[in-house]
Amino acid sequence: MMKKKIIEKQKKEKEKEKMKFENLNKIDMSYDDNKKQIIIKEININDDKVKDRWSRYIGAMGIEAVKRQANSTILIYGAGGLGIEIAKNIVLSGCKELVLQDHRITTYYDLSSQFYLKESDVGKNRAECCIKKLQNLNDYVKVSYSKENLTIHEKNLNSLKKYNVIVLTECDYETALIIDKYCRENKIFLIICEIYGAAGRIINDFSNEFIVNDKDGEDPKEIMIKNIEIKDEKTALVTVLDGLRHDFNDNDLVEIIEVVGLDGINKRQFTIKSLAKDKFEIIGNLKEIKNPYIQNGIAKQIKTQKKMKFLPIDSCLKAFNEENHSKFIDQNMAMSDFSKISNGFIINLAFIAINNYLKNKKFFIKNKIKNHPWDYDQLKSIMKIVNKIINENKIQINENQNKLLHKIILTHMVQFPPLCAYLGGFAAQEVIKAITNKYSPINQIIYQDCLELIPDINVQSKDTIKQSIKKINFKKK
Repeated sequence: MMKKKIIEKQKKEKEKEKMKFENLNKIDMSYDDNKKQIIIKEININDDKVKDRWSRYIGAMGIEAVKRQANSTILIYGAGGLGIEIAKNIVLSGCKELVLQDHRITTYYDLSSQFYLKESDVGKNRAECCIKKLQNLNDYVKVSYSKENLTIHEKNLNSLKKYNVIVLTECDYETALIIDKYCRENKIFLIICEIYGAAGRIINDFSNEFIVNDKDGEDPKEIMIKNIEIKDEKTALVTVLDGLRHDFNDNDLVEIIEVVGLDGINKRQFTIKSLAKDKFEIIGNLKEIKNPYIQNGIAKQIKTQKKMKFLPIDSCLKAFNEENHSKFIDQNMAMSDFSKISNGFIINLAFIAINNYLKNKKFFIKNKIKNHPWDYDQLKSIMKIVNKIINENKIQINENQNKLLHKIILTHMVQFPPLCAYLGGFAAQEVIKAITNKYSPINQIIYQDCLELIPDINVQSKDTIKQSIKKINFKKK
């Protein structure tokens, strides 16, 4: 009896030990900036050690896609919270070289979202402060930085030729549009990824014709057939076996095999038109098909290349009204939140007005600017730009949309960290898609926001803004 009690006591003590949490303040999270220079290794796919290290990734992406990735050079412009998330993800994923370019110095606002920066870095160049930490992530990637501003002189534009992909995170639109034109002429993929406050977006421009070799990375689908009914010389109705459902989409290409009857249909390829979960039409030349269907048959998907067309960034930005702007939003992502279906064009309005305001204040040229949240005068200046765009384009916005504009403008000088993580991961995936031609990229914009986290602010005057902010409960330590 006594022995049982001792055993039970020991078990309880072990369980308590499992539940103990480490004191985070005692965990060494520091980086050794004095570490000896890392020897950069080459991602040689023919090397057995590299194959072993990258075996899972090669299995998912394919050897040819990984080869292209291993030989790619990428530019990330802007080392803020969003830019560093993208850079970190790409370095971990792997490429030949990543260049982080940023002329701006660290401010206290950067410390809220840029996890590599610390208080002692305030006043120092952002890219320089975190370049060693990025390099420590992967010694198979050469990581370098530039303190230069991204200008649009011919000499500077020609220096962009060496890049396969350029990602702009904190760039004025005038410069971005000139770079976009240059990228389209020189077959460089451009991604604009930006966050103001708690709203963000990604815009892709992969030129007039982008080829996707594998749109989803899945194995070819196939389904067993119950019946094929020839309707006319070009179409036939296919019914699948009871209890099964096909996963084909419109315009998928399938090959029909193992059919008994319908002489001449086997090993022929047809285009699909999906009708229901258990029925689809095959479209093609059926003139020479003889005899009725008897039994059996399999419809097997044929993987084909997918051609995608991207319009210049300028076309996306200047589509101000909701109907026109929604045409540029990727339809797979448009319905991610039904309560925010119309937020995209409002975020576009706010971003363009903020970008113009910051450009007029020479924010993109200077290292820093006196920019504070909840600033009434700043809100008025930016809303003037918004109202000008609204009047020129005859746009109508309601009260709730107006509140969204205020929330974005009043907090535009910071980046919401969880949104940086989300869009940073998303943008890094788009970089990999551009390099490898595997998986369908965003066509052409996605939006994401967490504006519901910001309470409604009474913006009638400086005093009403102050009173609204006082009502927000900030817990003091």
